Amino acid sequence: GIAPIEVSKDSNQYIIEVVKRCWKACLGLWLCYFLTFFVFPSEIANIQYQGQIPGMDGLGRNGWWEIVLIGVFNIFDTMGRFAPGVPSLRLVKYHTLPWFSIGRVVL
Repeated sequence: GIAPIEVSKDSNQYIIEVVKRCWKACLGLWLCYFLTFFVFPSEIANIQYQGQIPGMDGLGRNGWWEIVLIGVFNIFDTMGRFAPGVPSLRLVKYHTLPWFSIGRVVL
């Protein structure tokens, strides 16, 4: 297991030790929220409908395409946030999670 921190909780050294232990998780969390709230909405609104879904020609003309894309993203984003709470969906170890967050930036 993880060894306990041996300094007083009232000292600055305690805060430094805590940050050393959890910086990867904090970085992954920051990346997740940065992409969700800053990058995603503006980029997804720039994707134009190409008319390749049969029976859905009104999506591009009526302005619903962007709303559909944002809705689909929000559904899967919510599922991804709740997935770690479901034991059968825990597919990765703690130390690999930041790499998945970085992967969102690249993709």
